[in-house]
Amino acid sequence: MEACLNSTEFCVDFATEFDNPSTVCERRNASFRVVKLEVNIPMRPSGIRFSQQPVVERAGVNFHEPVSCEMYDEDGNVLNTNAYRVELVVASASGSGCYLDRTAQSYPPPGIQMVVPDAGGSIRIVSPETLQTSNGVVIWENLICNVASNGCSECEANSCNEQNSYSIQCRATGDYCYPCVSEAKFHVLPDATSAIVGNKMEVVVAGSPRYVRPYSERLVDVYGNLVVCGNPGLVTVRVEQFKDPYISSLDFCTSEISLNGSVCLDGQTAQTVVAGKSTFGGLFMRYPGKNFMLRFQYQDMTYVTEPFDVLPQSPQVLGVTLSKYLTELVVHFDSTTNMDNMGASTDCNRVLPVPMLSVLGIGPLCTWLSPSTMQVELGLNATVLPGDLLSIYEASAQRSLLWFPVVQANGMLYLQQITSVDEVVPVRNVSLVTSLRSTEVVCHQVTRPMALEQTAQLEVAEDISVTDVERITIESEEYYFVSFYCKGQDCPFDIRIAATTAVFALNSTLYKVSPQGSFVPYQFIETFGATDVEPFYKLDEDMNGGIQYKQFVAICNYMGNSMMQTGFVSIFVWENNGFELRQTMPCNRCTSSSYAAHNGEHYLAFTNTGPDGYVAIFRWVLGSFRVIQDSKTSGMITWVGGRFEEAIQNIPTEDGAFCKLYHIPSQPALYLGIADRKQHGQFRSLVSIYRWQETICDVARNISCFQPFLQLPALGPQSFTPFSMNSRDYIAIANQFEGMEGNEHSEQYEKDSYIYQVDYDLKTISFVQAIPTAGAYLFDFLTVTQDSSDSHFLTVANLRGFQGFETASKIYKWVNPSDYNASVLCNQGNTKQGYFSLIDEVTWNAARKFSFLGVDQNNKVKLVLVSLAGSGVVAKFLDLNELVLNPNVVVKYPKVTGACSALYFDARGSGNGGGRTLKADWSFQSFTPLLQNQFSPSADLMRKIAETSSLLLDFNELLPLCAGDPSCVDNFVPPGSYTLLLTVQNWLGGKSVSTISFTKYDTFVPSIWLLTKDVISIYSDQKAYFEVSVGTSACENVTALSYSWEISPKVLAPRTDMLHLALPSNAFAAQTSYNLSFSVTSSTFVASIKFHVYTLRSPPRIVITGGNMLIAMNVAGEHRLDASNSQSAAGSSQVWFSWTCYQNVRLGPALAGPIAIDCATVTADANSQFESVLRLDKTKMLVQSSAFTALQVPTFTLGCNLDEPLNVHCDPSAFYEFQLVVCDDPNRFCAEKNAEFVSVYRTWLKTSPASVPETSVTNSAMPASNTSNILLKSQTFANVQYRWVQLSPPGSDLLKPNNILSSALSNSLVLRSGLLLDSTSYTMRVYAHSSTSNALDDVANCMSCGWAQVQFDSMSAIRGGLIQASPGFGVSAQTTFSFSTESWMTHSSFNQDDLPLSYSFYYESDGVRKYLSAGSYSPSVASSLSGGDVSTTCSQTATCRTKTIFVSASYSTEVPLVIPSVTVELSLSDLNNAKSLIESQLVTVLKYHKGALVGQFASTTCVLADFMNDNSINWEFFSVGLDYKKGVRDQLSTLLSNTVQNSLPIQPALALQLVGTLSAITGAATELSTASISSCFLSLRQITTSLIAMSREGSSIVSIKEFEDHVTFVSSQFLQARSVLLSQVRGSTGFDNAAQSKRIRSALPQSKALSTSTLLQLQDNSGLDIITSLNLLSELSVLGFTPGQVAARTSSSDFLMETSVHDAANLAGMSYTLSRAWSGCATCIYISAQLQVTFPSTLQMTGIFQIQRAMVMNNPFDVGQTQLSCINSKLQSLWSSALVYLPADNAGNLYQDRVRKDVMKYGFDSCEILSPVYVINVRPDPTSTYLDSVVSDSPLEFVLSFDPKKNLEVSSGVSDPFTGVSSTASCVRFDTATGKWSTNDIEHIEANFGFENGTGAYVKCRSKKLGIFAVSEV
Repeated sequence: MEACLNSTEFCVDFATEFDNPSTVCERRNASFRVVKLEVNIPMRPSGIRFSQQPVVERAGVNFHEPVSCEMYDEDGNVLNTNAYRVELVVASASGSGCYLDRTAQSYPPPGIQMVVPDAGGSIRIVSPETLQTSNGVVIWENLICNVASNGCSECEANSCNEQNSYSIQCRATGDYCYPCVSEAKFHVLPDATSAIVGNKMEVVVAGSPRYVRPYSERLVDVYGNLVVCGNPGLVTVRVEQFKDPYISSLDFCTSEISLNGSVCLDGQTAQTVVAGKSTFGGLFMRYPGKNFMLRFQYQDMTYVTEPFDVLPQSPQVLGVTLSKYLTELVVHFDSTTNMDNMGASTDCNRVLPVPMLSVLGIGPLCTWLSPSTMQVELGLNATVLPGDLLSIYEASAQRSLLWFPVVQANGMLYLQQITSVDEVVPVRNVSLVTSLRSTEVVCHQVTRPMALEQTAQLEVAEDISVTDVERITIESEEYYFVSFYCKGQDCPFDIRIAATTAVFALNSTLYKVSPQGSFVPYQFIETFGATDVEPFYKLDEDMNGGIQYKQFVAICNYMGNSMMQTGFVSIFVWENNGFELRQTMPCNRCTSSSYAAHNGEHYLAFTNTGPDGYVAIFRWVLGSFRVIQDSKTSGMITWVGGRFEEAIQNIPTEDGAFCKLYHIPSQPALYLGIADRKQHGQFRSLVSIYRWQETICDVARNISCFQPFLQLPALGPQSFTPFSMNSRDYIAIANQFEGMEGNEHSEQYEKDSYIYQVDYDLKTISFVQAIPTAGAYLFDFLTVTQDSSDSHFLTVANLRGFQGFETASKIYKWVNPSDYNASVLCNQGNTKQGYFSLIDEVTWNAARKFSFLGVDQNNKVKLVLVSLAGSGVVAKFLDLNELVLNPNVVVKYPKVTGACSALYFDARGSGNGGGRTLKADWSFQSFTPLLQNQFSPSADLMRKIAETSSLLLDFNELLPLCAGDPSCVDNFVPPGSYTLLLTVQNWLGGKSVSTISFTKYDTFVPSIWLLTKDVISIYSDQKAYFEVSVGTSACENVTALSYSWEISPKVLAPRTDMLHLALPSNAFAAQTSYNLSFSVTSSTFVASIKFHVYTLRSPPRIVITGGNMLIAMNVAGEHRLDASNSQSAAGSSQVWFSWTCYQNVRLGPALAGPIAIDCATVTADANSQFESVLRLDKTKMLVQSSAFTALQVPTFTLGCNLDEPLNVHCDPSAFYEFQLVVCDDPNRFCAEKNAEFVSVYRTWLKTSPASVPETSVTNSAMPASNTSNILLKSQTFANVQYRWVQLSPPGSDLLKPNNILSSALSNSLVLRSGLLLDSTSYTMRVYAHSSTSNALDDVANCMSCGWAQVQFDSMSAIRGGLIQASPGFGVSAQTTFSFSTESWMTHSSFNQDDLPLSYSFYYESDGVRKYLSAGSYSPSVASSLSGGDVSTTCSQTATCRTKTIFVSASYSTEVPLVIPSVTVELSLSDLNNAKSLIESQLVTVLKYHKGALVGQFASTTCVLADFMNDNSINWEFFSVGLDYKKGVRDQLSTLLSNTVQNSLPIQPALALQLVGTLSAITGAATELSTASISSCFLSLRQITTSLIAMSREGSSIVSIKEFEDHVTFVSSQFLQARSVLLSQVRGSTGFDNAAQSKRIRSALPQSKALSTSTLLQLQDNSGLDIITSLNLLSELSVLGFTPGQVAARTSSSDFLMETSVHDAANLAGMSYTLSRAWSGCATCIYISAQLQVTFPSTLQMTGIFQIQRAMVMNNPFDVGQTQLSCINSKLQSLWSSALVYLPADNAGNLYQDRVRKDVMKYGFDSCEILSPVYVINVRPDPTSTYLDSVVSDSPLEFVLSFDPKKNLEVSSGVSDPFTGVSSTASCVRFDTATGKWSTNDIEHIEANFGFENGTGAYVKCRSKKLGIFAVSEV
């Protein structure tokens, strides 16, 4: 009580709140009295707790006990309070929670499937209503949790744990609870299984399980909880399609879990339920489509996925083959790839993993041969071999957009980007394309190159459809039985087409093969729509009791005769040297028959495809004497031969068109297979296999029969082929069609065919491979055994596809990769395990059979390809060849040599090495001594020769003691005739052997090195170039050599006195042998060699104008296909033409392709079919167009207006084709197989009913060179606009602005050189429109546009090559380096004849190339070097110079794609001896000049000149003065001029080398004298004019741009040198040089630099020569140009020039402008010098002209070369008039005086040029004729800039005080006749002096004259 009283807790007086509490306590204490009190004090809660909590509950069921919570105090007592609100909260470990609902209405009633939330989605926590405590307690009743604990089950121990438990909380809120919380754990078990559910399908890509995630289904209760326990059994899956729940699913199969896809999604595929889940891994859909669904079934529960689309798969690799040239890998895809993703790129990183690139060499290139074929061009040092694995990125549709070619409204095909198949309607217009790569890698084995080669063909009459060709061998004679189906235009392609006009009663023919290999008709057998021939060989009995093997054939007749109207099978036997009818068996539409012998019995099965289809099986009954029951011989006994008479069984089929009896090697059982094209009316069908049951199965008849054995899924199968390999059995099914029968479309034939592995013991099948086919008709299989190794081949005949009946039949080879290389990412996991790899294909029409005939004695596989197209040729016979490319051996060796001469044999120029080093094997063969009693080569020498493996056999290396001493070699190699044998082998094993014969004399005769074979084959229509090399004996001082060529029979040759012999095309006659001899004569000796040439013949060249275009059919008239520019390549004057006409037609809705029609139905003149111009009559073409379809209405390709009447029809596939055969065989044998005399070309025409302008582009089969510009020219019409577009290859953009030299909006298109990919086909189209609208902005939708297109193929480039240098270090201008090259990769053009590659070795200096050798057959060159770049990373010294030498190889117009190089190091020579070094080099130069060794002279001169061009050397210090160097250059330029003169006409390669030498001589402008300039100009003019002339004659100048660079450099050097010389002249006058003084008028004082006499000898034509050099450059720059092409622009610091080509019509009114900064003198400012020239608006000129305009910055003309005189204010004098008498006064007195006294008087001098020199030339194209003036009534107008500050008199405006004369500016023209500037023929218009500082000044004038102009002081 005391404590209580003293406690301040109670000392509170609420009435006195401001009172001190202690005071209150004191007062209370004072008034204290003890009383009895009853106090009720409220207590604080300690918390809340569960009084009843859940532990394990079941989903959807009320908790076992109500959940209750209570408030408690600190002593644990329940607080009796109603003051708290309590909330119940439940949460799972993942936060997903469960439903809590006392009303139990939060779930669907039983029987309604619950929609389960997506995985990962959270369910909102729902808590019951918050309750108020009652006496401290709250109770929740009827609680339900619908979401089970994740993973908690009653059947799995420890599955319910802390991690998956629910937390349940009571949360109380009130006094002292903010809130108070209590938590417990419990678990919820799922309820009973109520449904099967799954997730939404992800992206699905057809054809590969790797694109589909494993799909899982869950068994759930009604609330969606996974039910783990108590669910035994399987979940099955089947595929459905929206609105078609009964889709046959045989082609939508699983892969990894079901025997590689042979168990399908048809409701049989199942997975066991494990822990409430069933997972289907490896699901895939084979074909793309829309609105698919998967139906999963578990017991009576079903789950159907939402509809999903299956996107097309990326193209799959069919095979990787090494090319026949060994330099490429060819990758075949199963469908068109998306080239837009790759485009024209050559970046292999786009498709090949980086680790793979190393085995492909340095810089491999990836390009596309076709949309489905990629080529990997191997780089240098490639190591890939056949059998290696190539890893390729596989495309992934999830990672990119897809591309589809979609038919547009106008009928054209364009690629469209899409994201799903929803965007493409209709689906059948979609063709498969690829997408970008993914990181997935698939590996394929590289196979050896193999190719099909046609060897013969069998021909019958036109319009006869042939269904089978069977080889039969009888008594060692070879026969071919050809079954004729029908004759008539309507019947050939499909036996199901009701062809009412066809004839079926035909004589099928047995052909015998003659000894010459021709097919001779031997026997005719009447058949009625023969569809199949089955030969068989069996024993046959005769009536005399004999028995022998005989040849039989069973023939299926689809149509009937009068006796059997629905068809029959006829059995023929070979008797009496022919087939005789043995038996006729009724059959209802027979299409296939098959024979087999089994256990001594013989069976025949054949198909009946009538309304009640079945396969009938008959057994052979032996021949016997029988009673015949007929009207004539009733009751008689007669002999009846054996026949298939016992009916065994009829097996029902559904459109079963094929059957086959067969055995397998591993079992004795007999099997029968039937291909049913349909099942239940659907093309998703089966191939059914039956096995012969040996026991009795037909008890009534006591016979055995076939019982069902196995079924294989198929897709409209036409046939199947069983085969065995590697002790395993397989079946190939030819899937032909899926679609609507009677409404077929070509793309519905593009289906995969299937290869299955069959286990006949286990009765199981396993899917092996899907092979893309196009209307597959039949597979065939062959195993070839060679060297105990088996090769397995598979062929497929493809009937039709996207392109109609013209499709490719293919041959495959089985590969089975076994070696895996982790370094190239290939391992067992990503390598295809055994598959058929595509090796080759052959395109033909409607192939029905592509079968093996066997293997010949040379182990060569023989095949036959049969077409039922009715085109006349019915069978092609082919060989399958393994392509082994043999090296082309080319040896440079001395055919003749003498004593004391170098001796080596260089085979490094040999070709066909496949891009890798060739191996050489040398051997000594024979020796015949030249003299009596002389020694023979030693055995040691022969051994050393045999041990040499290098391609270079150098006797200096064989005989080290003789190094550098040729006379020493004579001690080991005596005089005589030698024969060496060289065997060269490439890396794939190809070998070639060459015999080398040479003669060595004991005298010092010159050596002649042969650079080609001594027996050569070349084409007569190609230019011929022969080259030899000569050498002189080291022991004889030869001062001069002369050369001579002789040809027999005689041939006119331009030059026969040089080391080379160049002959124009057709100089040789075709197919003729020639003998060539070459002689070299020294002062003492003569040497000669002979070799032989045989000329091959090229077929005619076809050029067609008017084809491949759209023509307007709205008006009548003619359209002409003009081939009149076609010509004989052999120069024959007799050329014959033959046209064949085709119409692309449809048979029903299916595209049949081009069908031959009588040309008379479309031509205006029937005779034109055999003329060069085919005259087509549009009216007839319009009538014929109705035959395109059964609609019988005029049908056009495009251009139909939807508003037009229905009697006009458009179809993109409706067009005409025309085949032209050009023949120049004098015997008029013009069959296509006569390849040397016959060329064939096909063109087409498409039609439009609209009025479209018709334009055409010339088409030619000639390939396009990548080394020159490409000109495409269409016809020109007035008021027509044009636009060029590129159609192929996709991704390539040749029409980028930087790529074209013309406008894409003109009728002509010029493409820059160097843009084309190697061996690629390009298609360009030009559109034309006749209005000024913007229609050409959208050519795809322009119905009023006409167009024409041209296709051209690029040439194959020469690539690769290696270069070596020896030594790698030397002394500048002293050391002789040797450079050699080898291992170049070439293509077919190199193999056409025996001429080797030509090589060019060069270095780069002054921005231009300078050649050590150019265009030589020699693969090596020796030369000293000078100059180079300073380097501090040298191998021999601290500092040195480095020089890089390049080598290029060429053949015809080809150039290398990759140019290898090697760098050597140079140390500087001892410059104290520089003069002697120069003179030593001069001696060598003179030696080569005298010996007429032009190449060596040019390279040595070039090296010497470049040595003197080194401006880093202080030449004066080393006593090499300016005058000395000028003298050397004078001598070099004179020698060069003489060499050029003696070498005319100059070949292009030599011209390039000589102009490079000229660049070196002129490399130092200050060291050029007037004589040097004159000599060099003469050389330049002769080289350039020779080159221009050759180009205009048709020669291909592959390096014209490089030549232009040289001429530009040399011309610039001329200008600089001329400027220096003129400045020296002007500087020697003593006048102010900066003021540009006038020409000297009096004697000049001596100058240190130049004597007065020398200065006065300056020729007036020197400046004109320089202008001429620019004119030549201008002509060069526009060689081959076409009107409208972008102007050629050439420039240097000294000039600027443009040249363009125009036709006269476009030239009228044309205006040109040139502009460049220019300074007229040393003290003048830079101004913008400008030339403007405008042509008259009317010209009396026709034709095409070259327009040249140029600005020469330094005036090359002397000051005195003018007819004009002007005042010179510096020439001053005082003048006074003469004394006269003047009146002194008025008185008449006179005095003498001068009227004018001391008047200042200026002198007169030559007028000064105030501007650059301007050149305006016009030349008729293509000529070198320069017009003196334009032909017009009006003049040209010029605006010429000038600098008035350049001349004091002009700029200051001073006038002569004496005469008043002043200077101004005007135009002048250089008169080439007088050599002076003149104002004649010039009309001055205006002079504007511009601004005060001299800028902006110009002169305007007019003149009809052309030529050289300037602004002059006047």
